[in-house]
Amino acid sequence: MFVKFKQKLKSLKKIYIVLGIMFFLLLIISVVLFLYFNSTRNSLQDQLAGSRWDEDGDGYQFSIFFDTGSEIEAGFLEDFEHKYVQELKSTIGDSDAMADNLKEYFASAYMMEGRMSLSTENKSMKDVKTYGVSGDYFVFHPLKLIAGSYLNGVHEDSVLIDEDTAWTLFGSYDIIGMTIVVNDVPLFVEGIYEESDNSYEEVAKGYNSFANVSVEENGSQNEGAIRSLIYVPFNTLAKLGTSNKKIAAYEFVTTAPSDYYVLKVINDQMKSQLNHMQTISNTTRFETDNLINVWKERKYRSMHSDTTYYPYYENVARAYEDILAKVMVVIFVCLVVDSVILIIFVHYFWINRKSLRLPVIKDKIERRIEAMRSKGKATKDKWKDF
Repeated sequence: MFVKFKQKLKSLKKIYIVLGIMFFLLLIISVVLFLYFNSTRNSLQDQLAGSRWDEDGDGYQFSIFFDTGSEIEAGFLEDFEHKYVQELKSTIGDSDAMADNLKEYFASAYMMEGRMSLSTENKSMKDVKTYGVSGDYFVFHPLKLIAGSYLNGVHEDSVLIDEDTAWTLFGSYDIIGMTIVVNDVPLFVEGIYEESDNSYEEVAKGYNSFANVSVEENGSQNEGAIRSLIYVPFNTLAKLGTSNKKIAAYEFVTTAPSDYYVLKVINDQMKSQLNHMQTISNTTRFETDNLINVWKERKYRSMHSDTTYYPYYENVARAYEDILAKVMVVIFVCLVVDSVILIIFVHYFWINRKSLRLPVIKDKIERRIEAMRSKGKATKDKWKDF
């Protein structure tokens, strides 16, 4: 069998051998990139609130980012949510099962960025990067907890800290319920989360500007810096920290007829702020249509021509949009080239079908006839003496 295969290879021109090798290499590259594409998309938990919210695939997540000229306040968003609920009810009908448990099909959160100075009995940290968030924030951003729990939106005297901050201020992770003082006000440690080792996330969090750390222990004093991002309730940051006291981002997840339906309601109800906001459909951002647009706009995406504020998780998502758009283009090119190679081979074998196929068929027929003759002769010889 190997000899026959070798003979067939010899009968092919070198160009077709090269094309065959190229075909399989490009096919392997396409499969590897496709697996990378899916694994990367599925690893971005900040973009998957829709699938977590509704396992049937009817959950849609949207993020709205506001520029410096926006004057969005919590009351405006609460009014939008009320109008959205009324619109959804009128669309699905009161008799629908969705309407009976409407709260289960809706969640939202908003945030702003600021700084806070923290202190314990003998240690302090100044200008710590802080996100002030509303209650459902961690539905969208399920940080990996080392201890404790997320902020629940009920207690405004709570704080969620990262592992570096916990170790710097307390030297331990067994600190749930202990207090950190901010402007003479005690905040109770609600939980500790594990920092991501994603390099894009580190850059997006702005770790080039560290928090200043002072340590006074046993009469000694050291000055240093640490990477840190902590979370407190929205109103707590507004009262105790340094911030512009503006809502920078709003996130929204719901079960709805379609993402176009939700986007239409957002645009209709927030039309007074359309010039000061950018709406992202997180659920569909890594689909083909959107990535094609990302690829088309690749020359301009790196230019910051607006004043929109993007939290770190959105900047990470934008970086992966650029990467996956390129991956998608490479996969497409590989498949197109493979299709052309396949057409060339089909054409080659069709044109040369007689010289390539007929000798093989003839050989099989001849061997079958010879086998039948041998069998007939053996049968005749068996009965010749009777």
